[in-house]
This record gives sequence, C-alpha cells and structure tokens, in this order.
Amino acid sequence: MNLKRNAFAVLLLCLVVLTAGCGGGGGGGNKAPRIKSHAPSSPVVVAPGANQTFSVVAEDPDGDDLDYAWTATAGTLHPSTTNAAVWTAPQTEGTAKVTVSVSDGRGGVTSFAWDITITASPVNPPIITNQQPASSKDSRIEINVNEKQALSIRVSDPQGLPLNIHWACSRGSFEGDPTDNITATWVAPDTTGDAEVTVTVSNGVKTAEHIFYLDVKGTIQWVREDITGS
Repeated sequence: MNLKRNAFAVLLLCLVVLTAGCGGGGGGGNKAPRIKSHAPSSPVVVAPGANQTFSVVAEDPDGDDLDYAWTATAGTLHPSTTNAAVWTAPQTEGTAKVTVSVSDGRGGVTSFAWDITITASPVNPPIITNQQPASSKDSRIEINVNEKQALSIRVSDPQGLPLNIHWACSRGSFEGDPTDNITATWVAPDTTGDAEVTVTVSNGVKTAEHIFYLDVKGTIQWVREDITGS
C-alpha cells in the first residue's frame, strides 16, 4: 500500500513539474527591442568626404540592457558600441547604406538602415506647388469650430531625391496621420481664433515649407442679398 502511495506521489510531482515547465507563466517569452526614433531622417545626402552622425533611441520591453552594432556598405564607420556613430563618406560620388542593429543579448534583435547619396553637386530644396486651398495672413480660410478642412500640395525635387513630408498645426488636430502624404485633413479646435497648418518637405539636405492660414469661427454667417426688393 505504501509503495502505491509513493508511486502516486512521484507521478503527481512529475505532473506538477511538467505543468510549470510548459505553462510559460503567461510571459510570452523574450520580446525584441524597439527603435523609437532615429536621426537624421532617411534618405540622407552628403558631400564626398563629409562626416555624418547617426543615432537612434531604442528601448527594450523586458528592460534588458541593449547592445548596438553598426555597419556601412561604403565609407568609414568610426567604431561605436553606443546608440550613436560617426560615418565618413567616401571621396567618390555614389550611394551607401549605414545600418544599426540593436540586440538585448537574449536573441531579440531589431535594426534600422539609412540610405545615403554621396554627391558633390549643390542640393536645391524641394518645390511645393498647387497649395489648396489658397490662403495668406490677410486672407485666411474660414472654418467653423470642430469642422474639418482638407489641405493638399504637390511636391517635386530638382535632383529627383526621395522626399519626406511632415505636417504640424498650431491648434486643432489632424484626422489620422498625414506624415509623408501630400494631403491632410485638419480638424478645427472647439475655440475660435487664428490657426496655422505648416507642411515641411525635406530631401534629406534641404527643406521647403508652406503655411495654410485659417480663421476658426463660432458660426460662419452666409448672407444672401435680396435683389428682388421684396
């Protein structure tokens, strides 16, 4: 009888150990690091032989210490094990890529790469055209509180470089994220007054911007003249 009880106890202990090992405790395993931001924006344009600093801000969901590894397809990358590195462009025109890999030492790895153009030619800023609707400081777009206003531009780059587009507003908010779009929907605030929406376009070296000027009204009164005399 005691032998059966001992065997049952051993079996029960094995089941407990197996359950603890397979249950995972709900932790979901190791999570990879996350790169929150990077500088400068990609793509990057530099002159031959120029120095360029690259950096990232990263975090680890598990709180692990992070290691940084940098590589470059061309040019000279000055040794770094931190979140920033200095790269020297080659003396000839062309393209290159700088990559940073962030690891947590437990198998979690994430990376980001900058695309780089090396050119000796002067870089001109992007061109913004066809801003709709038209506005100025003296002729603002009138809109009611909490209403939406569609805004749009056209963009081009004299060098044919890729463009980054950023929208910002002094008041109100945007419907969705308009980043890298030529259109944006601005939502007026719930208070009256002037507001500005600025769109900035960058080719990695030069930037151009346009400002939309708006006037938020409590209620816009549309007046129709009675020409019948009645």
